[in-house]
Amino acid sequence: MKTLVSLAKYGFLSIYSVFIFFPIIWLAITSIKTNKEIFVASLPSEVTLENFTKVIKEYDLVHYFYNSTVIAASTTVLVVVIASLAGYAFAKYQYPGSSVLLSIIVGLRMVPAITLFIPLYLLFANLHLLDTRFALILGETSASLPFAIWVLYNFFRDLPGELMEASLIDGCSRLQTLLRISLPLASPGMAVVSILTFMGAWNQFLFVLVTTTTNDVQTVPIAIAQMTHEFGIRWDLMSAAGMLYIIPTLLMTFIVQKYIVQGLTMGALKG
Repeated sequence: MKTLVSLAKYGFLSIYSVFIFFPIIWLAITSIKTNKEIFVASLPSEVTLENFTKVIKEYDLVHYFYNSTVIAASTTVLVVVIASLAGYAFAKYQYPGSSVLLSIIVGLRMVPAITLFIPLYLLFANLHLLDTRFALILGETSASLPFAIWVLYNFFRDLPGELMEASLIDGCSRLQTLLRISLPLASPGMAVVSILTFMGAWNQFLFVLVTTTTNDVQTVPIAIAQMTHEFGIRWDLMSAAGMLYIIPTLLMTFIVQKYIVQGLTMGALKG
């Protein structure tokens, strides 16, 4: 009986994995097809890398990748730093109204992001920040902070208070306690926040579309959406660009996957 249950589980997971990875596999196959074979549901009769060359040279994809990398990396660093300090403060220092303030911050996560686009657009327009990377970084940071603070607050809250007290007795300042004790112990939570923040900023489309009008600071999703011409959509070029686009997130996921699994497991056990 146990063998049948195990076979059923593995069979279901195998089918589910194929279902999940099929779009990526299809994208990879399409990216190496010639234009005339795109709509043929088969493996390419002739493998070509010309699509990758064209999409890099003709659409200046390197420039868009640079913008996406700068915006996503800067947003991730800002969110992790600010959320770590805020989460630690809410978890370890209680003062009148702290719980209410934390509830308000977490509640902001429930506000639909699209409702904030017009106010942010008007704000950035008045500050003359439209078409700047700073505006995109600031907007992405503000959108990601509520969730990041909530995640790290739960990690810091569950750290043993005895460790903090022992470090203070040994002569560490509160800042040294945070840097040497608390942050290393909360590294799984910081890894989860980092990958989710990076992916959110890396994949952002609508906010970038609303707040930018030139190619100077636009990101890869905008570039891929623009791969159209008067005769139709260049699916071959879009597929090649899509394959290049997903590589950074896959690499980042593989690098920090150990911490992500550990962080999610700790959250499941403690939450």
